[in-house]
Parts: sequence; structure tokens; C-alpha cells
Amino acid sequence: MLAEPGVPQSFALPGNQLSEDFVIDRVGVVRGERVYVKEITWNGQRPPGNIVGLDGEKGGAFIRILVRGDGASATVKVADENGGSVPNAFVAMMPASATSEAEMSAAMIFKQTDQNGYCALGTVPPGRYYAVATDSLMDGTANRVHQGLEPDLAANLVSMLWTARRLGQVVDIGANARIEIKLERQTLR
Repeated sequence: MLAEPGVPQSFALPGNQLSEDFVIDRVGVVRGERVYVKEITWNGQRPPGNIVGLDGEKGGAFIRILVRGDGASATVKVADENGGSVPNAFVAMMPASATSEAEMSAAMIFKQTDQNGYCALGTVPPGRYYAVATDSLMDGTANRVHQGLEPDLAANLVSMLWTARRLGQVVDIGANARIEIKLERQTLR
């Protein structure tokens, strides 16, 4: 595994030994401050959404995980039309480079604001994003996602965000930046 300067190079793998019959089905990378997974390749190819399926693979396969330590620290403040705070709003930071709903879903950051209209996004990889804030998501799907009761974003929510992404504010985030993003609440359809 490759690591950028300043990124720990120790990774935990499941099991206590590797042999010809051992299949690794999940690799966990513990994130530190400013550390994120930049890219995953499997047999020289970048899998959609950085998801590698190892079922049925036989020897000779090569997985490469590139982690970087230059992520930004970002917070978001969501306001209404009059500048007032919007508590419990949902914030989606969607990479502008995403070419499909699946790629966007795998790479986007999705959080909820606190009672004062703020949320910390954690480590954000450098790049250009579409930032959207809303308090009007359909059928409670976002609330179930936010609470961790639904590990994958529901298909209808991803489609809605994919359609709305270009209505969002364009945000360019540099390496090692510490920024506050101010968003106005939108109604998504």
C-alpha cells in the first residue's frame, strides 16, 4: 500500500494470517486528521465508486490503496432567505468530478446541521464540489441515512441530489485548507 508523507502506513487486515485460501473481503483504513482515501485500484483498474468486490477472485490480483494527508477541514453554516440559522438541515457536498450517480454517492459527504445551523464536515479531499443544503427531503429517507439506520443512500435520494447538484454553490477546496462554507437553504424536488 502506498502512503503520502505524514500518513501512517500501518493498516489492519482481518484475520491473523494470510494463505493461498485466505480472501480479504474488507480493508479498513483508520482516518486521522486530514487523511482520506484518494484512490483504489484493483488489477490496475479503478472500480466504480472505489468499491472492490473480491468474491470468486483467484490469485494474481493486486489492490492498490492510495491515501493522502492533505485533506481540508470544513464547516458549513446554513441560513434561510432572511439570514437566520436553519437547524437540522441536510448538507450534501458532491464532487464536481463525479460522472455518475454511483460515483457521486460513493464520494459525497452528507451531514446534518446542529440546532445553530452549523455542521463540521470532517476531512474533505481537495477539489471542486457542489454544495447543497435543504431541510425538505422526501419521506424521511435522509433522516434514516443520517442516523446510520440505512448504510447506503437510498436510490431516490441519490437521484434527487444528482439532479440538484448543479443548483448548488460551487466550492473549490484546497489542500490543507480550513474553511467555512455559508449556504442558503434550498427546496429540492
